[in-house]
Amino acid sequence: LILDREGERMMTFGEGVHFCIGKPLAVLEARVGMSSLLRAFPAMRSAGPTVRYPSHVIRGFAEIPVTLG
Repeated sequence: LILDREGERMMTFGEGVHFCIGKPLAVLEARVGMSSLLRAFPAMRSAGPTVRYPSHVIRGFAEIPVTLG
């Protein structure tokens, strides 16, 4: 997750005619959500390996274990 990524070329939001029109909202939600979470739990750390969805259609993580400090 790179919240300050520059440019418009992101695989997660498509490209060209298949570009996701919801990208600006998704990026804003991620920025607000992650900054709020990190402010509330500044000692949050990884607690083990992540688990991806077992799908070629849905990209992302099924589990992201963390400790809140």
